[in-house]
Amino acid sequence: MVIEYDPNDVELFIAVADAIEAAFPSVVVEGNEEADGRPGSFEVQTSDGVHVFSRLQDRARLAPDPDVLVERIANRARLTGGGGDGPACR
Repeated sequence: MVIEYDPNDVELFIAVADAIEAAFPSVVVEGNEEADGRPGSFEVQTSDGVHVFSRLQDRARLAPDPDVLVERIANRARLTGGGGDGPACR
């Protein structure tokens, strides 16, 4: 999984990454360098480019709930046959 985040959202990135990695132990969450994220961004996508959450696309002002993101990832994995820990999550 890859997360692009606003430099002001480092703590949120850590919380979301920890929740995803706890729920899916074989998944590694990668993030941008702190200074490289676009202002206002919090973009969560699988390694194959599917957005799980996009603050920029949804024009959402709120922070994503880590538990909701984990559920979205699990749902996507079930739909794609990834089983919640396979390539569909990465």
